[in-house]
Amino acid sequence: MIRITTNEPEGMSENMRNMVFAKDNEVYLRGFGDNDKDISLVDYCKARYEKLYGCKIGNISAEDFGEYMDDGDLLSNFYWACVGFCDVRHALMAYEN
Repeated sequence: MIRITTNEPEGMSENMRNMVFAKDNEVYLRGFGDNDKDISLVDYCKARYEKLYGCKIGNISAEDFGEYMDDGDLLSNFYWACVGFCDVRHALMAYEN
């Protein structure tokens, strides 16, 4: 069996399968931050929300942030897709290990 999950992806295919991951009980996006750094999904969505709507979302825990992502717009759908993908990747990684 070819391993699909990795914590050090190389190339487009590996990046695609491993761009969303969990760290410190939070979802992260690999390479989406400034200078291609990893960024938490919450911080990424907060920044996009500010650009889209011109207002800031204050300090909200990652656990409570999902309540703000219930509009059904593209950003909300992106948030929930990433959360779901992180869960699937986590389960697949456990299986592959």
